[in-house]
Amino acid sequence: MRLLYCSSSAPALTLTFVSNEINEAAKHGDSVLLASHHRPPVRDVAPEYVDLLASGVFFDSLRSVDLIRAIASSAVRTPARFSAALKFALSSSPVRDFRDRASLMYHLAQACWLANLLRSRPPDAIHSHGIAGPTSTAAFVGILLGRPYICTLHGQEIFVTCNGIHTKLERAGAVRLVSESGRVSLCERFADIDPGKLRVIHCGIDVDAFAPASGSPGTHEPLRMLSVGRLEEYKGHDVLLQACSAIRDHAPDFTLTIVGYGTQEAFLRAMSGGLGLAGTVTFAGPLPNDQVRELLQSADLFVLACKVAESGARDGLPLAIPEALASGLPVVSTRLVGIPEAVYDGENGLLADPADVESLSSCLERVLCEPGLYQHLRANARRSAVSGFSIRHVYESLSRLFREVVESGGS
Repeated sequence: MRLLYCSSSAPALTLTFVSNEINEAAKHGDSVLLASHHRPPVRDVAPEYVDLLASGVFFDSLRSVDLIRAIASSAVRTPARFSAALKFALSSSPVRDFRDRASLMYHLAQACWLANLLRSRPPDAIHSHGIAGPTSTAAFVGILLGRPYICTLHGQEIFVTCNGIHTKLERAGAVRLVSESGRVSLCERFADIDPGKLRVIHCGIDVDAFAPASGSPGTHEPLRMLSVGRLEEYKGHDVLLQACSAIRDHAPDFTLTIVGYGTQEAFLRAMSGGLGLAGTVTFAGPLPNDQVRELLQSADLFVLACKVAESGARDGLPLAIPEALASGLPVVSTRLVGIPEAVYDGENGLLADPADVESLSSCLERVLCEPGLYQHLRANARRSAVSGFSIRHVYESLSRLFREVVESGGS
């Protein structure tokens, strides 16, 4: 099967789930072309996915003249399909929202260029990650080439307002959610969306790449906590820092390493210093996958204090959680969207209430101070990740969905 994958900036480190699927598709004999709106710098790409920079298409490298010629070519060669794509663009945006309409027209121009590139050998199906730009591109290319598209929604797209989301969901051949909680929330928000086109398929990881360290599992002194995630409000790093401050006087010695970058870095560093955690907390910045795996193997506990940001942004089911579980680590996180579908409270981790410092402090204290509980959680960690998040099993489910949509003629 030939597939077109549309993304915002894959193969960037923050979109490893897209790269994982493309890599697994090749193992299953499927051919995939990656089309991303932005080309990430090499330093932000894991070594195993650098080849996608050479084989992929990146729209930010196109010149204005390329886009103008693409629009003219599509309008002349396939006028009916171009007219349908233009109509879809106009119906997806409020009349008075000039910026949004301009953005959609820009995505239409990119799609025209891509459709012209693929016209002699079009994909069987198109798959997008993200409802905004990527799904706009997927929808336009689908119309221009007469091919169906499947869109994947994670967390933020379900809850944050995005112009045209209803139109895009209606036209999609299928909508893949990465958690059951996300599916329920989408149905509540859009009651008239056909529930039959909604499928829950988790994002997958290479469970062999994320494996526990060899030897007998144990804890270090001081105990090593690790958190991996963008330094943004919805990741809840501020809550984590406050919880660490709250427990440090009556819990075993511990350290915390935070991996990631984002707009809250300066704020979080200042907070850490203000709480007297400078000698306890390390901000490691963004790291490639191999270094993250090394940190996971040397850590004792993984923590991710996800919450709902003021804007409504939130995670669906962060891939860092199954990666930590596959590495044999107990996980402390929050009861938010799809996280309880990976972290089973009292089995492979503990769940706190989102944005609740006292609740998170209690969970951390229990894990740090109760060796029996810690060993119980650790013993179940990897098994749960292997059974629910193996990229091989995930892609098998995705492949069946792609084929089902193609065979049904969905478009």
